[in-house]
Amino acid sequence: MVYRRPYITFFFGFCLGFFVSCVTISVHRFLEYYHDLRFYELNVISVTLASFGACFLGTILYAWLKTFFSKPWLIFACICFGFAILDSCWVLLMYPVSGFAKLANPLHFVVSGLLVVLLPFVDRFSSKTFSKF
Repeated sequence: MVYRRPYITFFFGFCLGFFVSCVTISVHRFLEYYHDLRFYELNVISVTLASFGACFLGTILYAWLKTFFSKPWLIFACICFGFAILDSCWVLLMYPVSGFAKLANPLHFVVSGLLVVLLPFVDRFSSKTFSKF
């Protein structure tokens, strides 16, 4: 299967990155107030850039996987959650500050979960809606 229109997927990946960033910031703020913890490493700008970058790179990865596999969703899900687990382990090992992992680790799985669930639907919608471009 040859994937001929990656620019449409990139555009919707950009929009999805904006949406996932907004959701991740909301979850981050909720966790800050719930645990009553604040760290200067986890601010709105760093959370936004990390989640937006992960979404854009995930979109590129999904578009690349679509060129080789007819149903790349399972491979994409394993890769995304694998990176979330590795990043969470890295945070646990590198930031032993009390409570930092309580705020950072759930955000990894929020971004991965939203990306795994929403990107295939956005891609399917974009390929059906904009098939003439």
